[in-house]
Amino acid sequence: MLNRFDLLANDPYAPVTLIITHHIEEIPSGSTHALLLKSGKVVGSGPIPSVVTSENLSLAYDMKINVTVANNRYSANAIS
Repeated sequence: MLNRFDLLANDPYAPVTLIITHHIEEIPSGSTHALLLKSGKVVGSGPIPSVVTSENLSLAYDMKINVTVANNRYSANAIS
C-alpha cells in the first residue's frame, strides 16, 4: 500500500492527496507538506523537513522522540 501512495504522491498529474496518519513511517516519499496537531492545536505546519522533527514530535507526544530519515522515509523512536 505504501508503494501505491508513493507512486501517487510522485505523479505530477495525480490529484491533490491528503493523508492522515499517526505513524510518520507511512508518509509517502513524494509528500511535500505536513500539519502536526496536539489536542486539535497546531504544533507545526509547512514543508515536511521543518515539521516532522524530533523537537516537534516530542512536543506533540509529551515525550522525547528521535526522528530519523533514510531513503526519504521517516521513522521515530522514543528516547528513554
